[in-house]
Amino acid sequence: MTSPADALSVFRVCQSRRTTDLNLALHFARNIWGLLNEQKNGRQPYRKLLISIAGGSLPASLASGLFDYEMKQEQLGQYEAHLVKEIVEKRNDIDWTRLVIVPLDERCVDLSSPDCNASSIQSEFQKRLGAKTPQVITLRKDILEQFEADRSSRFLQHALCQGFEEDIQQALGPNPSDPQKKRPFTDIVIDISYVGFGPDGHIASLFPHHPSTLHPESLVSSESKQIYLIEESPKPPPFRITFSMPFIQKSTLICATGCGAEKQVAVNGAVARMLNISEDELAKPPICSQPPGEPIDAFWMEHYDENARTEESLVEKNIILPRLQRGVQQKKTVFDVTIPLATLLHGRSAKAGDTVLLVDGSASHAIDDFLFAK
Repeated sequence: MTSPADALSVFRVCQSRRTTDLNLALHFARNIWGLLNEQKNGRQPYRKLLISIAGGSLPASLASGLFDYEMKQEQLGQYEAHLVKEIVEKRNDIDWTRLVIVPLDERCVDLSSPDCNASSIQSEFQKRLGAKTPQVITLRKDILEQFEADRSSRFLQHALCQGFEEDIQQALGPNPSDPQKKRPFTDIVIDISYVGFGPDGHIASLFPHHPSTLHPESLVSSESKQIYLIEESPKPPPFRITFSMPFIQKSTLICATGCGAEKQVAVNGAVARMLNISEDELAKPPICSQPPGEPIDAFWMEHYDENARTEESLVEKNIILPRLQRGVQQKKTVFDVTIPLATLLHGRSAKAGDTVLLVDGSASHAIDDFLFAK
């Protein structure tokens, strides 16, 4: 059985949307810089990094955190200014041309449409980096045009998936073990996935109680079965391309982020499942003080004081961990709703790498009540 320690490294609650954006940007700058530095120092083979970014508001939040606060120091608290300082230091030492960015999912729309995730990502980086903008993988324009004329064609549906897969393979370069051949897609691992989630807990174009999560084997896919075409999406537009859950889960690093009170249901469901309790139990005070049956040392919550220079982990004060321990021990019913965000975190192996769930305070009230109950 997967314990919280095996699945989620950090659950971080920030005081504001701006602080959340800056923490997201710091995660990006710190880890991209670190991965490239490992290659520069010869500790890892030289290669391009594959970064996957969700659509919606996430590209703008990430780009804003990376680039827009350097000249706004007077508007920031001490803690936020501390974040910006490290973001700028790491950001300025990144070779952006070494990155290949791919949308976590894509809407089957014209590349000029405001609904196009790849174009949104491209635009956010282009207006800040210009010629240094990383390569962004898009759906193939010629196939999209044919698909618009005949969306029921299984041949064209497969061609969209397969073209997306092949363009990722080509961007990453040849097979390291045999340069004359393409790198098998099943050997490709996303270095970092930046995952957004909806109020219903959907991630990418994987929706609760939908064939994308219940019966993915029934969907049209690429040859590797790692990229699916979604029909009749619960959210418009109806046709989408998405990575599979297993492909996202095996990313080296995952950062899932969401802001706003409308995300509370998704966050509560995911954390309840991580703690193996019912969602209703989140708002009830822990009442059992016996130690848990499983270790959860790597699972913690952090709060930040914007007037402080550095973050302060409440785990170090022995506040959070005992409450989590009592919460796990007092479980009554197992949370077992197919919320993709919960599935992503719950099925994540510690061997795959670190996972961060990053939210603002308005998305975590019930969890605060549970953890800080008197």
